[in-house]
Parts: sequence; C-alpha cells; structure tokens
Amino acid sequence: MVIDVADLSKALGLGYRDGNSTPLIRSFERLVQFDIATPTAEVTAIRGVAVANDTRLALEGFEGKFKANPFKVAAAVTFNAKAPEPYQLQANVDVSGIDVGELLRAANHGATIVLPCAMGVKQSFYFAFARWLAEQGHVAITFDYRGMGESAPASLKGFAASVTDWATKDYNAVLRWAKQGRTQPLFVVGHSLGGQLPGLLPDAGLIDGLVTVASGNGYWRYNAPQTRRVVPWLWWVLVPVLTRVYGYFPGKRLRKLGDLPRGVVLEWRRWCLHRDYVAGVGGEPVRAGYRRIACPMLSVSFTDDEMMTDASIRTLNACYANARLETRRIAPYDVGVPRIGHFGFFREQFRATLWPQVAGWIGARLNLITETS
Repeated sequence: MVIDVADLSKALGLGYRDGNSTPLIRSFERLVQFDIATPTAEVTAIRGVAVANDTRLALEGFEGKFKANPFKVAAAVTFNAKAPEPYQLQANVDVSGIDVGELLRAANHGATIVLPCAMGVKQSFYFAFARWLAEQGHVAITFDYRGMGESAPASLKGFAASVTDWATKDYNAVLRWAKQGRTQPLFVVGHSLGGQLPGLLPDAGLIDGLVTVASGNGYWRYNAPQTRRVVPWLWWVLVPVLTRVYGYFPGKRLRKLGDLPRGVVLEWRRWCLHRDYVAGVGGEPVRAGYRRIACPMLSVSFTDDEMMTDASIRTLNACYANARLETRRIAPYDVGVPRIGHFGFFREQFRATLWPQVAGWIGARLNLITETS
C-alpha cells in the first residue's frame, strides 16, 4: 500500500528551512534494532529495525505476536526535495489471522464506560461528555432505550415498552455487549434514571464501578419544592388522561419529559407514587438486586438540583447496601458557577471542573484493579 501525502510536511511539522531545499532533518543517520520478549500479556515477541537518515524515516521488519498470532508491519516516510510532492508515506501491514478490533481494544488501557440516559433524555445529550472520556483514553458507550431517540418508532401509539424493559432488556444488553471481547474494567456513569436502574439488571455483576449523577429516589414527596408543586397535576391528571387519549404520553407538546411510551410512563408513575420507589413496587427481588451490587460506587449530587433533594439521594444510596459508597454533594459555588441543576453536569461548560472529578475517581479505581489483578 502506497499513500501519497501532498502536504505531509505541514501535517508532521517538518518542511524546509527558509523555503530552500535543505531538509530540517539532516545529517541524522541511525539504525536501531529492538527485541522485546513480553511487552504485554497479549502482545509478545516484538522485534524489528528502525532507520532514520536525511531521506528516510522507516520501521522495517517490525513483527510480533498478538495472542500467539503473528503480525508484521513495515512503514516508511521518504524525503525527496526535488519531487513535486517531496514527502511520501509507504506502509505494508500483514495481520492475517488477527482480529484487528481485538488488537486495538487490547492497546486501550482505559475503562469501558456505559452512559445510560435519564428519563426522557436522548443519548445525544451525553455526546460531549462521551467524546471527552474518549479523549482521556476510555471507551465511552451511549445508547437510547427502546422508544426513545434513535430507538424510537415512527409513532409511539401502541408501542409496547416499560421501564423494566429498559433495564432488563436494553440497559442489560448494552452491558453484556460492552463487556464482550473487552478486557478493560466496565464502569457505568448513570444519570438520574440511569443510576436508579442497576438493581433491576440481571447482569449487574459485570459492573466494576458505578457512578450515579443526580440519581435519587423518585418518590414525589422527596422531589425538590419546585418539582413537588407540579407533580400532583402530572401524576393524577395529565398522565392518566393523555396516555388514554393519545396511546402514549405526548410530553413534547407539553414541554415536559418528552414523548414516552404508554407502558413506560405508567410504570414510572407507579414507582413515583410509592415511598420506596422501584424497590417498593418491585419488592424483595429488586431489593436483593441492589444488595448484589458490591462494586465501588460514587454518588454525585447537587445542592441546586430542581428534582432531587438530599433526602431522595440518600434514600436511593441506602438501597446499594453492599456497594463501597463514596458521596460528593456539590454546590454551584464550589465550581464557581451560579447554577448546575439536575442536567448541568453533562454540559460542556463543566469539562474543566466537574468532569475531571468523575474521571479521576474512575482512574483511581482502575489503578486499584490493576494492582490487585
């Protein structure tokens, strides 16, 4: 394979002095041989030759084994000041018998992080945070529950789905897919509902670390005052009447929650009217599901959350009785802003203040996992 790069000098920051034909890389002639027996558990027997002089920068005879499967790579950048396109990149790769995706995953030593959504929120809301996590070296995975965002049908009328489906079928399937073929520890950063549902997950044991953001018990009397004033109207009038009329909850028209499948909003209503929320409606099987979660857990909440009070946060955290829990209650003035609220954490304005707190906690857990494995 030969790739001509018209302006490789600009891309690599190389080029010529003062526009003449004297290359910046000059009078540098060296050959380096290397032979590394076991650089990692998966990639072994690395050997090859690196060459650098004033016309060629090359990696020759680079070979090794990935999980006992051999691979070979040869790559070179050549310099010719008199040619119309003075830089040329040449590369040959032989990875027959190797799953390249598996090789790339093995090269990534961060975490795999799943980002389950809040109620009525599309996965696109979390894209900025997911991209930032990827920049930190992690694999970040977002998804939409059935009936939402990219997983929504043309019409929600008559569409069958429940919040339990979201947990046991969608959320759980993403966890299983995220873990399949990956050696990195699996973390969840769940926003609101995303941090409430792990007790329902059949495969919650796959989670190596759990971060909940603005996740609390959704019982309506635990809601913050500004929400508590309007939820009786929502739960006793709008939801029962409108779901019967439309066949789904038309939240987009009301600018409340967004459009939701009928089964989702009616089940969620039952949870929110019970003092113990999902654990109260689901009973002992759900309570036991929460108790089975024994991984490290970070609960992040905010003093100006317009939905979740401190009482609601503490009540949900108590369900995770065996998790190794750490809590952080953050006020806007702690990070020099007038407001954070229920949704603010995932906005890009907090990439330098709030986001590193979660990434730092995940990094510390990764180090502990690495040291003990």
